[in-house]
Amino acid sequence: MTDADTVCAAVAQVRPWTKEEKNTLRRIVTHCLRVWPSLARTYSQCQMSLVERGEAVGYDWNQIAEFDRELIRLFESGQPDRVIEMMADKVKTSMERYYPDCPLLDYLQFLKEYSERRSPQMTAAEHLAK
Repeated sequence: MTDADTVCAAVAQVRPWTKEEKNTLRRIVTHCLRVWPSLARTYSQCQMSLVERGEAVGYDWNQIAEFDRELIRLFESGQPDRVIEMMADKVKTSMERYYPDCPLLDYLQFLKEYSERRSPQMTAAEHLAK
C-alpha cells in the first residue's frame, strides 16, 4: 500500500462501493461527528496507522468491507446509535491490537469517553447525550 492509497480505496478493491453505499457512509460519519466527535476524529486520524501496522500481520480487507456493509445495513434500517457503538468497539479493539501506544490526544480523549459511556451507572440515553 502506498501513501497515496486510502483505506476506502483498498476496501473498494475487495468490494466496490455503490453510490448509495458511499452516501450512507458519509451520513454515518456526519452522525458520528454530531454524537461522538472524538470517535469520528480517532477513526479518521488512526485509520492509516492501523492499516499499516495491521498489514504487517495480515490485515483482512474482506473483513473490513463486511464490517462496513453491516454498518450501512444497520444505519439504513434506522439503528444509527447501534452503528456508533459498533464503530467505537471496533476502534478500541483495533487500536489495542495494532497501536496500543498511540499518543494522539483525540485517541486518549476517545478512550476516556469510551470508558465513561460503558459505565454501568449511565443509562443508554445518557450515553448518547454525551
